[in-house]
Amino acid sequence: MVWTTSESCLRRYAIPTRDSSERYDQDTIDISAIESKNEWTQKITHRDALSLSAGDLTHHYIRAATTGSGKTVATIHDMLTAHRDLEGPLILVDPKDGDMCENYLRCHRTIFGDLEDVEYIQIPPKNGKIPGMPFFDLRSLTRGAGREREAAIQDITDHCFQVLRFVLGRDTVDQAFVANEILKSLIKAKFDRNYGTDYFSIGELMEAAQRFQQYGKEVEDITEDADNAQKAIPRTSDTQVKSILESHLTKDQTQFMNTTDAVLNLA
Repeated sequence: MVWTTSESCLRRYAIPTRDSSERYDQDTIDISAIESKNEWTQKITHRDALSLSAGDLTHHYIRAATTGSGKTVATIHDMLTAHRDLEGPLILVDPKDGDMCENYLRCHRTIFGDLEDVEYIQIPPKNGKIPGMPFFDLRSLTRGAGREREAAIQDITDHCFQVLRFVLGRDTVDQAFVANEILKSLIKAKFDRNYGTDYFSIGELMEAAQRFQQYGKEVEDITEDADNAQKAIPRTSDTQVKSILESHLTKDQTQFMNTTDAVLNLA
């Protein structure tokens, strides 16, 4: 998808997606293929080149060089090879109001034949709504980067708490260690291999936290109040996650409400 600002085009994004069902707009249709095809895919083996594996792409890296040395061209090459060899979305951000996005689109059309798997959207678009990407999404890590599911879940959970520490403050988040345990368990339950999904919205996580509080406050005994306990805890095949959440249901109601209020504040 290529996202551009209206008029001045201050920011540009390109995101090729293999399974996109949306058609590219008129601006994309007007992007032509490059006139002559540079056989970079063959020539790259004839010179020293930096090679990054799919696993490397879970980390930040920087390409630094002087003006005119080819950083932009090299970045376009990175995206073309990643699109050819890997699964998952690619995002190009060009804040300099240049022609990098158009050049990528021309190269993409030349190499792959069309732009049907590329989105081109103005930012902000005419309706003023900016497209969003799900935060809790395993697909780019497991399918694109080859991460094991459990490792990918841990990566996303860690990232979530990094964001919370930035927004709420490290002390606020770290001191709410009981709420943290519940929130982490809810995230793992939502990602459950058998009963969960590969992706969910922050709203769905909030709903899970609200259900945990709503039905959990009615539980005094797990056995006697099994129906409410079952409604409170998302279905999960992870016995450890289930045990952790059940242990909080049996706590004093005041303590339980204070803790779950903290969970909702975090979520």
